[in-house]
Amino acid sequence: MEPLHTCLAASVVIDLNASFLIQLGLILLLLLLLKHLIFEPYLRMEDARFERTTAQLQRAQALHDRALALDSQCREQLQAARAKAVSERSQLLKQAAKEREALLAQAQKEGEDRMAEARERMEAQIAEARREMEGEAIALAQVIRSKFLGGRP
Repeated sequence: MEPLHTCLAASVVIDLNASFLIQLGLILLLLLLLKHLIFEPYLRMEDARFERTTAQLQRAQALHDRALALDSQCREQLQAARAKAVSERSQLLKQAAKEREALLAQAQKEGEDRMAEARERMEAQIAEARREMEGEAIALAQVIRSKFLGGRP
């Protein structure tokens, strides 16, 4: 048997013949075909996908920014509307208080006028009653005097 290093040395001989060149040509042809039919279309598709994704992200960011701006605008309008409502409510309450005071003053004046009229009527009735009573008192005094004096006037 031959030693191992001589067997290995004998088997490592590279034979460059036509079959090697054909195989190399086929591999290069396969690489060119794969490059044009698979790798380049795949890379174009990835680039287009990246561009679409980037465009969609930019569009989404723009929509998000617009939504934030609209939200801010709505909040400002809502705050302004609330402030206006509070102001109008305050004005309405002031106006209602003034009207209430005016109505109370009018009612008080009407009450005082009625009381004055009632006092005047009562005083007139009292004066009338006093006049009637004075006449009756004179007549009664004459009756009493005549009874005490025994029928002499």
